[in-house]
Amino acid sequence: MKQRKFLLLMALPIILIILAGCESGGKFQVINRTSYPVYVSLDGGSEAVIPAAQERVFEVDTDSESFLTGKVEQKVKAKIIGETYHILDDVNDIWVDETEVKIRAGKTLSAYIDPNRASIKIKNNSSQQILTADIFKHNYVTSYKIATLSNIESGESRFLRVDYVTLNNSGQYVNPFYYVVQIRMLDETTAQYNNMTEPPLVDTQFLVEIEDPE
Repeated sequence: MKQRKFLLLMALPIILIILAGCESGGKFQVINRTSYPVYVSLDGGSEAVIPAAQERVFEVDTDSESFLTGKVEQKVKAKIIGETYHILDDVNDIWVDETEVKIRAGKTLSAYIDPNRASIKIKNNSSQQILTADIFKHNYVTSYKIATLSNIESGESRFLRVDYVTLNNSGQYVNPFYYVVQIRMLDETTAQYNNMTEPPLVDTQFLVEIEDPE
């Protein structure tokens, strides 16, 4: 009996060390360093809106990690959509909205969201539906349509991430262009908007707000 108690007392510190070394659950920290909202969801869950210059920490379930199990990681699909940010798939050279991240038990993985796009946002403050919003890119000589946003309901807003104009060392536009937005309402009235005098720069937004006529 005394020997068993002695063995138990000897084993107790080891058990405590093992328990103390166990960690489960990790964190995914998204830091929005753009001037506009970022929309984030993990593994198809509910969407969180992270305002400009703010951050959000997501808790991620993982198996327990200890010195016996070795490193424990959980793969998570992260959908990250910024109004002036777009995930670039470097391998395939395409823009994507979702990427896979590995969350380690007991650790925090931080994602710094820096702006890499401009955007066009259409806000329907009118009492009727916007049937179409045709968006054109214009280089001051010719233009071509790049997208159409359809069926924007009253009270709804929609945005499109777009290319931006760069500046040279002297602060001058390099190959400038601007965007034209042609609106067609439910009653077939039309309107046109452009940002000709302010070519889009990175982390800027061309906002078009549609109101009822007075």
